[in-house]
Amino acid sequence: MSGPLLGDRHLRPDPSGALRPIDQARKGLVRVTVPAAIASTFAGQHMIWTLTNQLVRQDQLVEGIALSVPETRLLDGVVPYAKPGSLGESLLAWAKEAVGDRVRVELDIAADKRADVEITVGNEGARFAADRRLSIFADGWNIYAGPLGSAPSVIPRDKNPLGPAFAGCLAAAEVFKHLRGINPERGSFVDQLAYSLLDLQTRSGWEDLPSAELPETLSIGQPYLVGAGAVGQAFALALGSVPGVRGHVTAIDPEALDDITNLNRYPLARIVDFNDDRSKAEIVAQYLRSRGLTAHHVMKKWEEFLRRVDRGDQLPELASDEAIFRFDTILSCVDDTDGNFARHAIQNVWPRMLMGGSTHATGLRSSVSIYDVPSPWMCLKCHNRLRDPRKELVALVDELRGLSQVQRAAWTSARGMSANEVEEALSNPGCASVGIQQLADYVNRPGDPQFSVGFTSMAAGIILAAQHIKMSIGIAAFPTDRGCSNFFYFLHPSSRWFVQGANPNCTCQTEGRSRHLRLWR
Repeated sequence: MSGPLLGDRHLRPDPSGALRPIDQARKGLVRVTVPAAIASTFAGQHMIWTLTNQLVRQDQLVEGIALSVPETRLLDGVVPYAKPGSLGESLLAWAKEAVGDRVRVELDIAADKRADVEITVGNEGARFAADRRLSIFADGWNIYAGPLGSAPSVIPRDKNPLGPAFAGCLAAAEVFKHLRGINPERGSFVDQLAYSLLDLQTRSGWEDLPSAELPETLSIGQPYLVGAGAVGQAFALALGSVPGVRGHVTAIDPEALDDITNLNRYPLARIVDFNDDRSKAEIVAQYLRSRGLTAHHVMKKWEEFLRRVDRGDQLPELASDEAIFRFDTILSCVDDTDGNFARHAIQNVWPRMLMGGSTHATGLRSSVSIYDVPSPWMCLKCHNRLRDPRKELVALVDELRGLSQVQRAAWTSARGMSANEVEEALSNPGCASVGIQQLADYVNRPGDPQFSVGFTSMAAGIILAAQHIKMSIGIAAFPTDRGCSNFFYFLHPSSRWFVQGANPNCTCQTEGRSRHLRLWR
């Protein structure tokens, strides 16, 4: 594969070994077909919009997208910031803004042109030549994927966008696995899958899935969204797409969009956002405001946010609670790149309700967890150990001492260090020398960007939004007989609940539990 870096993290080595080497990947054309009866519905438009948005971010795998979309009016809340117009033209405009000319997107491309993958939205048999085919369907909370012609023979009527958006992620994952390549013993393609976001479980068939309607006006409270990167943006996109949603979100993230290799993961980001180094928190807040919610965004680390004196335009009642470290609902979408310090700081304010959404490269997994301190389940600190740079420095010094001087010289030279300074530091490690500082800087260096894919981030945000919405309307999101964590596996399409108990040595079992009870009893 070749070309400049642009949202390329899906092309990096897979740490699990489930995917084939990148030199065995191929570029391909994806055809997306949707019949007119479904294209005019909210569910149909959210399916095709999410799928298109995820496909254009698979740069150097998806070479082109052929959209067989009938002429129909774009419905409100489907494509962010879109002007009134047709569905097809709005999809083309967003694709252009998102990735420029990197992926060719066309309407009604020649039907006789073979596609590598054909995705049909709804129940329609194969019409064109393709190497791999898949049918997707969704209505409300529920999702189906299977062979062409096997989807439910109904028109989706529910305006809940979460199931349709998840179906788009599922189809994008199948395209990725086909073009990037999977090792058969480590992964599989969808056979037939019926899955519900209402209980995060699969069923034997579509007719067995549960259902529930959303209220016309949905109040989601005043949550704090900590982390406005890939999963945080996906959460905001899913939440803001729900008709009638109302509430106030405080988005907190210290970073700007300054690494365009992340473009494949950020569903709300466009090339211009990276060119302008826009704040991640600002992007989330801007979108939520465009959908009728109120939002306050802060470009700070969580720890800095807690110490701030000027609360800006924050709601007065929330500013008062913040001053005494009282936070009702926190949604954590932070990763572990800071050594888990942010996760510990979030848990240490002991919010009434704390949930988290995350992704895992191994197994192409999306997950959601609740950190319910009064329960026997884990808290956010329990299994997220803090890094200790001092111990890592001591270990590095011991490792270097075990090498010959020639080997150490080669090691330091390859990392831009002074061999003489390091040798002096190793002979006298207690001295605050230049060599010790170089080794300390090496230990604390930011890690290289790792393999990641956009559809797992989008799915994690959708599941997190589903859980928060269910809690807001009184539906049990984490039934005690199932567990505190749920994983969806795109490598072997399936879902699983887990019970993860608390670390008996964690402070959540002692002073944390006491503080939580004092705050919220």
